[in-house]
Amino acid sequence: MLNLASRSRPFLGAVVLTAALLSAGGIYSVTRMPSSVYPEVTFPRFMVVARAAGLAVPNMEVQVSRPLEEAVRTVIGVAQVRSKTIRGGSELSVDFNPGTDMRRAEQLLWNRISAVRSQFPQNTELNVEQMTPSVFPIISLALTGVTARAIA
Repeated sequence: MLNLASRSRPFLGAVVLTAALLSAGGIYSVTRMPSSVYPEVTFPRFMVVARAAGLAVPNMEVQVSRPLEEAVRTVIGVAQVRSKTIRGGSELSVDFNPGTDMRRAEQLLWNRISAVRSQFPQNTELNVEQMTPSVFPIISLALTGVTARAIA
C-alpha cells in the first residue's frame, strides 16, 4: 500500500513551493482586508444626547428636551424625532429621509442645536453621533439568579 507521503516524495519541491505561495497569499490577503464585524453601513439617524447633572425629569423635559426637539424638527430632511428623558439626561433619536447627505445633515443639526443652546442650563453637555453598526453591541447577556433557602 502506498500512502500520500510516498507518492508526493518525487514532487517535494512543488508541494513545498505551492504551500509557501498559498501561505504568502493568505497572509497578504489578511493584511489588506478590512476587519469589522458588520459591513460599514450608514443609517440615516443621529442620536443627540444632552446631560444636565441633577436636573429633575420635569425640568429636564421643559428646559432641554422640548427646545431640542423643536429645533431639530426644522432641519431639512428630518423624517421623525423621538426622545427619552430621564433625571439629568435626554436622548433624541433623529431619523432622516433615505438618501439624505448625512454630513450636511450633521452640520445643519449642530447649527440648529447651537441656536437654542443658550436656553439650556449652564452645565448642559451635548453630544451628537451618527448611528452605525459598530455602535450596537454584538451580544448582550442577561443573568438572573434565584436564592435558595435552607430548610431546617
